[in-house]
Amino acid sequence: MGGAEPGPADPAALDTDPELLLRVLCHEFRTPVSALTSLTRALADERLPLTGDDRRAITGLAHEQAVHLQGLLRDAAAGTGALAPAADPAAPLAQVLRGAAALVPPHRRLTGVTRRAGGCPVPRRRTRQVVTNLVENALRHRPAEGRVGIHAAFARRLQEVLGGKWGEMTVANQYLYQGWNCRLPGKYKDLFLDVGTEEMGHVEMIATMITRLLENAPLSLQEAAADNPMVGAIYGGSNPAHFIHGGGGALPVDSAGVPWNGNFITASGNLMADFQLNVTAEAQGRLQVARLFNMTDDPGVKNMLRFLLARDTMHQNMWMAAIEQLKEDGLEEMPVPDAFPDSKEFTEQFSYTYLDFSPGTDASEGRWASGPAPDGKGEFRYDHSPRAHAPEPVLPPGDPRLYGTNPGLAKGAANKVKSKLT
Repeated sequence: MGGAEPGPADPAALDTDPELLLRVLCHEFRTPVSALTSLTRALADERLPLTGDDRRAITGLAHEQAVHLQGLLRDAAAGTGALAPAADPAAPLAQVLRGAAALVPPHRRLTGVTRRAGGCPVPRRRTRQVVTNLVENALRHRPAEGRVGIHAAFARRLQEVLGGKWGEMTVANQYLYQGWNCRLPGKYKDLFLDVGTEEMGHVEMIATMITRLLENAPLSLQEAAADNPMVGAIYGGSNPAHFIHGGGGALPVDSAGVPWNGNFITASGNLMADFQLNVTAEAQGRLQVARLFNMTDDPGVKNMLRFLLARDTMHQNMWMAAIEQLKEDGLEEMPVPDAFPDSKEFTEQFSYTYLDFSPGTDASEGRWASGPAPDGKGEFRYDHSPRAHAPEPVLPPGDPRLYGTNPGLAKGAANKVKSKLT
């Protein structure tokens, strides 16, 4: 029937207004009837490769809707008073989503909900119906083999390995600037520029994946979030800027929405220092990608992450090999910079001494506390009782124009307190 949806009905008005009663009945019956129709069709469709768990989940959801419909019919026959909204017990969102997700064939199913959102208590029956309707609409309007899912939250997480401190934007620009600043033509300059160019391809790859993950986030659901706590919970992990600024695409930001910063990159001009930093960058990047791998069930996303993990393995080994190559070529040694003329006195006293400030002597068991140092220029020593080599610093009064607290005034105040106490 046309017109606005009926709000909570006054039982007395239902007794005297047949048209209002009919509208309420239609509104109450529509949801469970529509749900039962879709669920029974899914069970009867032999083309859907449903697993046993899928069928049990769909059957349980259908049974719940049938019981709800039976109760509505009984209440309608007994009188109109029972048509007031019944209590809807709360359940964790993740539990509620499980049944609706089973409606989607496994090869088209994309699942993803943050832990915080998954544990959010929501009205069970109402939420299941809303999610079921969303899934039905997605199946009806997406291409025949299109994927169905809500992935705004994971798209946000993936932003970390795009625009984060150790993301692809950082390493791509870092290697390119290191190459452009390299004063040695030949293999080392080529190394920087080759890997920097490859990493730019990774930037495009991740940005494209983020955009694809955002495709299944209808704007109408966001508009409904203000009135529907369940929808708000689902989209609570998304970044609104993906839609407002990026039009449903990737952004040069990290997972918290902080913009990428050129200060993340280092191109020092010293190849040994840069190579060592690059090993760290690849290790941190691979660590983050590995963590993201365990946060998604999507096979396409996992394949992309596996590729990135494999390339990060190559790059870690490559930069370590480049460090050894520098040594073999006689260009750089440890420590960086090895060309600096160190003081013999300070080298003997401090350059290879481990200072232990912890209780006990556990640190003495480490490789860093005894034996030859990795640079081959000294032997590690262990000092469990470090001593001061200068008196405690006492700063003179500051410039009075800066209005710092004057130490002389503090001393005078202490004397006043002392005189009163005595």
